[in-house]
Amino acid sequence: MYTTPIFVSALLALAQAAQAAPSLATKMHMRRQANCTNVQVFVARGSLEEIPGRQGKLVDAVCKDISSCGSTDIQYPATFDAYCKSVGSGVAFALNAVETYAKACPNSKIVLTGYSQGAHLMGDVMSGAGGLIPNQNCTQAKTAPLAAAAAEKVMAVTLFGDVRHTASQTYNLGEGAAKSGILPRNGTQLDGLNIHSEKIHSWCNGEDPVCSSGNDMEQHLTYFDQFTDDAAAFIKTKL
Repeated sequence: MYTTPIFVSALLALAQAAQAAPSLATKMHMRRQANCTNVQVFVARGSLEEIPGRQGKLVDAVCKDISSCGSTDIQYPATFDAYCKSVGSGVAFALNAVETYAKACPNSKIVLTGYSQGAHLMGDVMSGAGGLIPNQNCTQAKTAPLAAAAAEKVMAVTLFGDVRHTASQTYNLGEGAAKSGILPRNGTQLDGLNIHSEKIHSWCNGEDPVCSSGNDMEQHLTYFDQFTDDAAAFIKTKL
């Protein structure tokens, strides 16, 4: 499989970071609930991260002071190998999980959050997906957007270092807001995401090689040191 230098550098940097970063999985699994909650956060981790990954900090911040708040981890490989199958399986899992939860818990408010490959995944959940991913020389399976009844329950979507970051969208934040990433959205998929623009914030650092075609991999690894409080505050304004 053909792999760009960006994906190679991302693989090495994220692998090293995953080994160094403490896992929040135990803490987060304790919070995960099978029953309906007032607020449920669906989390799609970044490539090579252990569940729940860096976004555990964000879920902690969102759920603080909310008495009935839970999280659901999107189950998918989160690998660079067989990238199309990895992200495609995550989209399929997320669509089913969110739609099933929204139907079972009609009074719950839903939040979607994704980082890196997980941001690609969560954006595709809202926009619809499918097509050639030239950087990995593979084709992602076609999927429809999240069903309208479930999408109405989604109050907020936060994306960080999105593989599919597209320049100059109204919901873009950070120094990379005017830049595009590895696989920018276009056409009907961009239109599908923009239907939900008022619910979305997408952070991209200016030299992040994944979302803004930059040259500093460190900028891809620090979103939750920089923007956790801002993201949590945004989410809470939507609940």
